[in-house]
Amino acid sequence: MTRPTPTAELPGVMDPQALTLGRAYASALLDALPADADAAVLGEELTELANLTRSTAGCGEFLADPAGRSSDRRAMVERIFGPFVSGHVAALLGVLANNHRLDILPAVAEQYGKVLDQRMNRIDVSVCSALPLTDKQAETLTAALAEKLGATPKLTQTVDPQLVGGLRIQVGDKVYDASVAGALQRFRAKMEYKE
Repeated sequence: MTRPTPTAELPGVMDPQALTLGRAYASALLDALPADADAAVLGEELTELANLTRSTAGCGEFLADPAGRSSDRRAMVERIFGPFVSGHVAALLGVLANNHRLDILPAVAEQYGKVLDQRMNRIDVSVCSALPLTDKQAETLTAALAEKLGATPKLTQTVDPQLVGGLRIQVGDKVYDASVAGALQRFRAKMEYKE
């Protein structure tokens, strides 16, 4: 039996090892921040930098190239990015350059947000409704979810007119379907089961 040949990484899918390393660097960065630092602003800066490196031709290849001495790479990174980033991000880039890990910058940025959310007791919640929620409805839903979850929900809203009414809420891998379409589907399944 022949084994399938490995395929190229899917776009938007990160290497699990890069994510693990990214989480370690993100945690270390958060641990090193002084109490008065704005961790959210730093996260935005990391995300912008990661997006820039992804969208700039040749930048990803440069970051992934392990050639050269660490001191040379660090000096080059400081010249390129130093004037445009905060001291904390510059220090992170220096550490990544010394460790030949500049290529995991997108993973560090992604994991930074997740680690920060975890430390701030925030949780991602997807809400799908038949019509867009008003500000008042979103506020009421956020308060109710915060009480039930014991965490601060970060709502991501989508609209699906096929729901007819009600909501479908996803927290992690759990889906709570309180939509009219979901109720009709459950009713239909019960009727088919009884026949």
